Amino acid sequence: MALIPTLTLFDVEAKKAKVSAEENEMWIKQAVQELKAYSDAGGQVLFGTDAGYIDQFDTAEEFQLMSRAGLSFQQILASLTTNPATRFGYSSHSGRIAKGWTPI
Repeated sequence: MALIPTLTLFDVEAKKAKVSAEENEMWIKQAVQELKAYSDAGGQVLFGTDAGYIDQFDTAEEFQLMSRAGLSFQQILASLTTNPATRFGYSSHSGRIAKGWTPI
């Protein structure tokens, strides 16, 4: 099992629903806590967005929210690179850059 958190979506949906800023923050806080618990338990995190469903294409907020969940820079980078390559069976030839590494 892997998780694609798409945390930015909570803010987008809260604004569509016209909820208060406090309720919006509550939604985001809950999602961030759930990502933290999943990650702390060793769950595989894959980076994703809802681009196309939402008009927001800048991923900076998603990175910030993942960091707020306690994910390190290395974990966030892995969610974009090695984790998807591993998850979808491409780790032998995709998902990383290393000195002297020659993909098959």
